[in-house]
Amino acid sequence: MDRRTFLKSSTAAAALPAGAAVATASSAQPIETSDRPDEARRLDAHVWRFAPPRNALLRDAADRLGKRLRMATGGLIAIEWQETTSHAASLGDLIAAGACDGAFGIAPDLLGEPGLSLFTGLPGSLGLAPDQLLAWHTIAGGDMLLDETAESLGAKVLLAGHTGARPGLWSTRDLTDLRDVATTDIEAASLGRLVWDRIREPFAAPGTEARAIEFPGDPVTALRDARAAGLGYLFRDGLHEQGFALSLVLSRSAWDRLDNAVRTVVEAVTRAAAHEAVAVAAYNQRAVLPAIARAGAINMRPLPGILRQAIDHMATEVTRETIVENPGLAAAWSAYAAFHRDMTGRAPLGSAGPASIA
Repeated sequence: MDRRTFLKSSTAAAALPAGAAVATASSAQPIETSDRPDEARRLDAHVWRFAPPRNALLRDAADRLGKRLRMATGGLIAIEWQETTSHAASLGDLIAAGACDGAFGIAPDLLGEPGLSLFTGLPGSLGLAPDQLLAWHTIAGGDMLLDETAESLGAKVLLAGHTGARPGLWSTRDLTDLRDVATTDIEAASLGRLVWDRIREPFAAPGTEARAIEFPGDPVTALRDARAAGLGYLFRDGLHEQGFALSLVLSRSAWDRLDNAVRTVVEAVTRAAAHEAVAVAAYNQRAVLPAIARAGAINMRPLPGILRQAIDHMATEVTRETIVENPGLAAAWSAYAAFHRDMTGRAPLGSAGPASIA
């Protein structure tokens, strides 16, 4: 069932205010573009072989971004989905082996480099609000520092989406204390997963009794997939209080084959996609999600204070360790910490500021 069919048929749709269904689905409306082979296969076309996202939400966003790139370049760029033979390999491994040209999704996980979370969104209170994160990239050097870091990994990373603030944590059961975390397995973005695992560590052989997922998508589509997975509880603050960015990740060789004019178009399209995602997510959070909650479609609540404190504490610990273990992130951390302090009025990691870490 696609998103628009779900919106029309679900109990959530009945609770939406006028126009909400249209606005919620706006980021997934099909783009009118020809599928004629002569337009998709120009002689000078760049056909990117992409590893398909395993998450349906990411696949929807990737398809839409691919259509936009094809339209904006007049068919010069086309994306082909190519199943990979090894699901254990990171995108970096596949790129190095020449098995694919790129992917769309959560860059730290795709490239197997948790330190990239510094550019896409840190867990807990260390994160920047979505508009602040984009501002850091645009005007405070984040894009340049990300490019330098990604180049060392043989990749080009372009922000091309965002979950919006408070994407939420969906669970099969209520989470009331740390022991609930200890017996709940989770699917979450890079450092978020490490934070969850760190909270579980003090509990010996906790086993797994429940599941939790941090969906990288809008609340209506997430609700559809959460229902299918039996996830009846939504904790709005979740692991990534400020959400996280989604990225177009290319092999450096695929990027280098583009001339400067086409690179400029790709950068403009991905930048527009990121800003649109932030705008749509803001509307979803303020209008759509509350309407769904009022309809009784989900059990929505904040995380208990003890879990919120544990997440913030472990986010600080994991982030500090990640920066120390990656000396190449020192300059990026200094820039991020200074910008975070300007935006929030507080130093991330407390007394362990950029100087002491570097």
